[in-house]
Amino acid sequence: MYTRKLIATTALCSLALLTATGCFFSDPLLTGAAKIVGGHMSSLNVAEVQAIYGFVTTQAGIDDAPPFSDAHAQALIQFLKDNDIDTLQDVRWFLEHPEDIYVSDEVRALLDEEALREILEHLEAVDFQTLL
Repeated sequence: MYTRKLIATTALCSLALLTATGCFFSDPLLTGAAKIVGGHMSSLNVAEVQAIYGFVTTQAGIDDAPPFSDAHAQALIQFLKDNDIDTLQDVRWFLEHPEDIYVSDEVRALLDEEALREILEHLEAVDFQTLL
C-alpha cells in the first residue's frame, strides 16, 4: 500500500512540475487515476471525474451510459467531500455501510442514492494502478 501511495504521489508531483514548467501534459484520466490511487479522490476536478466516469463505464461494459455533465461531475465531487471519501478503501466501506452515506439535497437533485452506489461500485471494480 505504501508503495502505491508513493508512486501516486510521485506521479502527482511530476505532473505538477511538468505543468508548472510549461509542459501542459494533463490527461484528465491519468491525473484522476493518480489522485484515486494516491488517496485524494475528493480533490478530483470536473474533467477528471468525467474522464474517469467514461473509463469505468466502458470497463463495466456499459455502452449506453448516460452523459455525465459538468453539473453531475460537480455533484459527485461534492458527495465525495461531504462523506470524506478519498481512498478506494473509503469507497468499499461506504458500499458495505450504505446507511452511513450522506447525500445532500443539491447532490440528490442530480444523482440519487442508486446512481451514486453504481458509480462507487464501478470505481471500486477498476484497478487504476494499471493506468499509471
